[in-house]
Amino acid sequence: EYHQKGVDTLLTMDLLLLSKDKEIKNIILLACDTDFVPILQEIQGNGLDVTLFYFNDFKRKSEFSMSNHILTVCKSNVLITEEHLKKSIKLDK
Repeated sequence: EYHQKGVDTLLTMDLLLLSKDKEIKNIILLACDTDFVPILQEIQGNGLDVTLFYFNDFKRKSEFSMSNHILTVCKSNVLITEEHLKKSIKLDK
């Protein structure tokens, strides 16, 4: 059984630290958790552009279901599809 502890908090801290680096202008985030909305709003208010990559199986209450709220706070977003995964496997070989 897999358990994670504190990963969201660590990622939030990293995002905040990166937002203070004046050389960084764009961040790509792979997530679907609305817990990130406040930090995304904050760092974009500081001039960073965030592109969100996410997966959603469009089934209510599944482990991959998500709120659309996180999509509304990012400059752009990309839905990860099966084709993306197949291409990444080919690149690995």
